[in-house]
Amino acid sequence: MAYSLSLYLEDARSLSRDSLGLFTSTAQLTRWINQARRQAARRTGCVRLLLCGQSQYGASAQPGFAVPGAAVPGNLPNAAQGSGSTNLFQTIPGVESYPFAWANNYLREQYEGADIIIDVFDCAVAWGSSTYRPVLNWCPWVAMQAYMRSYNVLNSAFPLWWSTMGDGDTQVVYLWPPPVEALELEWEVMAVPKPLYSDNDYEILPDNYSQAIKFGAAALSYVNSRPEQAQIMWNNFLDVLGVGRFAGDYGHIPSMYDNG
Repeated sequence: MAYSLSLYLEDARSLSRDSLGLFTSTAQLTRWINQARRQAARRTGCVRLLLCGQSQYGASAQPGFAVPGAAVPGNLPNAAQGSGSTNLFQTIPGVESYPFAWANNYLREQYEGADIIIDVFDCAVAWGSSTYRPVLNWCPWVAMQAYMRSYNVLNSAFPLWWSTMGDGDTQVVYLWPPPVEALELEWEVMAVPKPLYSDNDYEILPDNYSQAIKFGAAALSYVNSRPEQAQIMWNNFLDVLGVGRFAGDYGHIPSMYDNG
């Protein structure tokens, strides 16, 4: 079931024993619902997306583009064809640092309901006009600073390594060596959802996590008046998130055949 703001409000009011909205305004409860949604995304990493560009050489990297005209739920219209500036998610010649805040605009253009990046799992860069787009090697920032960035004169090529500097949504991705030209980028990211303000807003949270939101919002509504009840609701919030996380991956079989 796809959740909407009105369903969240109805469920949260029922748990808060305030079905008529006499004690908590709709605006305040909506704010708590959105806080619970973002907390769910941060705790579980359930909003995991592939942020990608389209190289100047025409190599398509857009989800849904493998089948012409295919629609991917949550993707903005024509995002697969590189609408707007999505196809400009590329490196900048000679530039080594790429803030999450810079990439957020591309994320919002490609995925409806996604707001900001809070982590990057891997980084791939297309190497010029070749058909190769390798996932770069990751290293801790202190190692990049000590052993790579110390070479800072006339040092530009196809990137081999990447690292992050900072914390949370203020992090910056660093590439080394700095790119020699504009190259297609591809990041696997963890994001948080945009706030819901009406039923027309797209809910990007998967259903198995959406079911926890009513408990999180109810917990926040009880904090000042009934802290014991707030704790019960918060425990239910965490329990449902835990079940959702387990249900999100039951494991996979690498091969059905004997490779030996």
